[in-house]
Amino acid sequence: DLQKWYMRIMRTEIPVCWETDEPISTSDFGWHGSIAHILDKKNFPSVKTHPLNYLILKMWGGTHDKSHDWDKFKKMKVWPKALERIVMMVDELTQEELAKLPHFITEHIENQYPFPDTF
Repeated sequence: DLQKWYMRIMRTEIPVCWETDEPISTSDFGWHGSIAHILDKKNFPSVKTHPLNYLILKMWGGTHDKSHDWDKFKKMKVWPKALERIVMMVDELTQEELAKLPHFITEHIENQYPFPDTF
């Protein structure tokens, strides 16, 4: 399933970094590696192949790596898009996964879309 998820994205997206607008080579692993999960596969397995759980962030050059650190990630140009997608995926998360979201995300969701005793 995961490889099909990557292939679908590589077939439908333009290989350009959403953070830097730099082109991404499609001739090497860099294109596949530039598809960054918003919510990582290990901590959020229920959405690892969700159609919205990605951003195109250039693997070579460090933009993809910044998305692995919440403090750096929320300062990126693409953060509003990431947060919008997290909000759209939140109903797919298990209670255990919801507990792994940083407080600033759950607070944003609660302020926008109050949940009864979810967090």
